[in-house]
Amino acid sequence: MECLRTFIFRIPPKCRLSVTNVIRFSHSSVKPQSSNTSKYMPPMILASEKKITVFTNLLLNYGFSKGQVNHILNSPAGILNLNEKDLTANLLNWYSFETSNKLYTALTANAELLTLDPKYVNSRFTELMTLFTKTDINKLLNTCPKVFLDDFDVIRKK
Repeated sequence: MECLRTFIFRIPPKCRLSVTNVIRFSHSSVKPQSSNTSKYMPPMILASEKKITVFTNLLLNYGFSKGQVNHILNSPAGILNLNEKDLTANLLNWYSFETSNKLYTALTANAELLTLDPKYVNSRFTELMTLFTKTDINKLLNTCPKVFLDDFDVIRKK
C-alpha cells in the first residue's frame, strides 16, 4: 500500500485518479502488459581494453595524472570515439600552447577540447591573436577554456 500511496502523490493534482478507482484497479485481476520500452538500454560507448590501455598510456605520457586520465576517459566528451592518431594530433596541438599543471586541469575539466580538430583550434588561436597576446591566450586557456568553444562574435563582445 505504501508504494501505491507514493504513486498517487507523485502524480500532479490534475492527473490524479480517484483513490477508489486506483484501489479497484490494484485489486483487479488485470495484469499490466510489459512493454518493450522497459527493456531499452541507451547506447554505450564500447571500447576494447586495448584501446583504453593505449589511450591511458598516451595521456600519461603527455603528463596527465592517473586521476585526470580516468576523468577524461569517463567523461561524456566522447574521447573513446577518437582513434589513436587523432588523439595524438590533438594532444600535440594542445601541448604546443603551454605545458603546465593548469593546462592539464583545464583539459581534464573540459575534455571536449581534446576532441576538437587541430585545424579548428589553430584557426581559433589565430582569431584570438587579433584580440589578445599569446600570453593572454595561454592565461585564457587556463582560466576560461570555453573560449575555444564559444562563438567568436560573443568573445569579441565580451
